Amino acid sequence: MPRLSERREDIPLLAAHFMKNYGQMYSWPGNVRELENAIERGIALGVTPDIRPEDLPKALRPEKSELAGHDTYDDEFEKFQKSLFEKRLQLNHGDHAEAARGLDLYPKYFRRRCRALDAKWP
Repeated sequence: MPRLSERREDIPLLAAHFMKNYGQMYSWPGNVRELENAIERGIALGVTPDIRPEDLPKALRPEKSELAGHDTYDDEFEKFQKSLFEKRLQLNHGDHAEAARGLDLYPKYFRRRCRALDAKWP
């Protein structure tokens, strides 16, 4: 059977099938845009062809008691991202737009993430 990347027209059909099968098992706490963002994040950050729980935003993942007291992937990624953003802000003397361009990010996204991460320029 050809790979799914060679049968792109099947993706919407498969997604609809999975939503029908699994959608009844889960509730969604947010709105449509948040669902879209969660799926986009899962696809963009995932390292496997499947979207795994760790690929989803923290708020959607079940807590794992065995991880208590240990940094998760998201914790480490956020520390790295905050450090990177603060370095970019320092290089660009606090200019968010220039710092965003240096990372090839949209300035609005960069500002939002800086606020979320509490990333500041001294």
